[in-house]
Amino acid sequence: MQLTEKIEFLRKSPIFSTLNQTELTELSKICGERSLKPNEFLIREGEDCYYFYILVEGKLRTFLYSSLGKELTLITFFRSGEILGPTSVFRDRPSSGSIQALSETKVLRFKKEDIISFILNHPQVSLEMIKVLAARVSELNRRLRDVVGERVEQRLFRVMLTLSHRYGTTLNITRHELAEMVGSTTETVIRILSSLKKRKIIASIRGKIIILDEVKLRLLSEGL
Repeated sequence: MQLTEKIEFLRKSPIFSTLNQTELTELSKICGERSLKPNEFLIREGEDCYYFYILVEGKLRTFLYSSLGKELTLITFFRSGEILGPTSVFRDRPSSGSIQALSETKVLRFKKEDIISFILNHPQVSLEMIKVLAARVSELNRRLRDVVGERVEQRLFRVMLTLSHRYGTTLNITRHELAEMVGSTTETVIRILSSLKKRKIIASIRGKIIILDEVKLRLLSEGL
């Protein structure tokens, strides 16, 4: 990306939207780029973090391992402009989870010392970042509640609704990815989705899931 492209891209990122042209130019000069191929890791659990990342384009998932070695997918979709795995950078501790590319992906990256220095000189950025991280923690808390206290059907419906609210009613996600997000098997997810298709609550076209009746899906998620 050229400098002007980086400036315009960062201007649209929620955490940097309050910066003026001079500040955006300063920020753009300290960021580099990285491209990832499908299945390549951006961050691995337990590794030290030296960079702060922002998604430009592509598809990623975050996950961690349980005490039994089982993968638990936390988030599969990120929007362009979202921050990636920042907490370990600011805590100066190894990463508590992994981030892996699911498709061709491009990110902007900042060296840890550079982004911390920039934020210290621009406190409004830290406030916006706190808002983003607080929303993400709330989302993960809801996921934890669902995994612990609800049937797999309800967990699946809630995940689909969450993805719909973030990215629209057409979900570009595989059955396997959904199964990982709800802590179930692919076969179980296929069975539940087939039932939803018969009831005309969803449709599927070329590997995509389309939510046709969000109201009914919400009622199902609430056990009604």
